[in-house]
Amino acid sequence: MVKERILDWVTEQIPPFKKKGRPTYGRLPTNIIYYRDGVSDPQFLDVQSQELSAIERAFRDAYDELKLNGTINSFELDECPKVNITALVCIKRHGTRFYPLSGQADGNGNCPPGTQVESVVTSPFFMDFYLQSHAAIKGTAKPCHYFVLRNDMQLSLTDLRMLTHELCYTYVRAPCGVSYASPAYYADRLCERGRIYLRDMYQRTDRGAALHTQFKKFKWDKEDAREAVRVGEFGNLRNDDGSARRKTDKEVKMEETHRKEVEELCDQWALGKARLEWYDDENEPVGQNPWHQNISKTMFWM
Repeated sequence: MVKERILDWVTEQIPPFKKKGRPTYGRLPTNIIYYRDGVSDPQFLDVQSQELSAIERAFRDAYDELKLNGTINSFELDECPKVNITALVCIKRHGTRFYPLSGQADGNGNCPPGTQVESVVTSPFFMDFYLQSHAAIKGTAKPCHYFVLRNDMQLSLTDLRMLTHELCYTYVRAPCGVSYASPAYYADRLCERGRIYLRDMYQRTDRGAALHTQFKKFKWDKEDAREAVRVGEFGNLRNDDGSARRKTDKEVKMEETHRKEVEELCDQWALGKARLEWYDDENEPVGQNPWHQNISKTMFWM
């Protein structure tokens, strides 16, 4: 997904005209700011080690494809440039609340929108801050807790806080500030839409039952093929008397490798089916998206 977005971003940077007959090129982004929702403290390391490194790989893959297609100026970019990644995690499920001093409350008795806290009650281990960017309609307003996991752009906490606050006022469904950064909010809405499209893959509908049957057959075929390889090398799992044969260390290791291979193939199969639900494909029936391709780059679905 990141690679797709980078390719699309570069394409949008290409000027719609040529100067003196020279070819026009797109340009790669220098900075990427990544807002991540839906993770808790124990998962921060996973985001750092897996997701951020995946963004870097996607950037390199996009560079290779753009250079091959001549979309970027390969004479100026002999090798893939370094991209600066700044990553923030938005935590909404917590028990922290802030209350205003006398005379500073809004109409509902909450702190005014834009209230920010970056010391005393924040983490001693992370660069983090609390931001209440919205005016609660009723009840006690809940601030969003932001953790900075990576800051290649070397932005100050004040700059990050102000940028995040301003992004909360760019959400297209509301003329006022929302409770957390709009990029993460958009991701939530898009996941909700995707879940509806993929309903047949998760539930036992008539069409879903057929998909589950196809998936089981695909998985069993891949498992059987790898089991045949192990039997060919190590022999049957049971002795002649019917007792279970003790597996060698090499066999156990191969079995684990085959299990991971099957899992990866199953993931690819499921994602391939999901893409057909989300996108149109010239070789498959039209997907469930109702829009015309001319408006595919707009956010009309919001």
